[in-house]
Amino acid sequence: MRTIWKFKVEQFTAQRMLVPVGIKFLSAQMQGDDLCVWAEVDNDPNTIESGVVWIAAVGTGQHIPVWAVNYIGTVQIGDYVLHVYAGTLP
Repeated sequence: MRTIWKFKVEQFTAQRMLVPVGIKFLSAQMQGDDLCVWAEVDNDPNTIESGVVWIAAVGTGQHIPVWAVNYIGTVQIGDYVLHVYAGTLP
């Protein structure tokens, strides 16, 4: 069964997350004071398997890591604008 999951993301940095394999990131937004990403997950308990993904929240004008290849969305936090990407390390 497919469901939507929410993950909190560190602002202005990159972080490693353990997520279900086959995850499909949908959007990034602020929820209160938290930067969050939402993703579609197939959470069948008989087939769910975890994998590692990296998430980067990059400020405008900042370096985008080479592994950050899947754009999730852009969010504004006060005067700051962050662009959120996902990817895996080689």
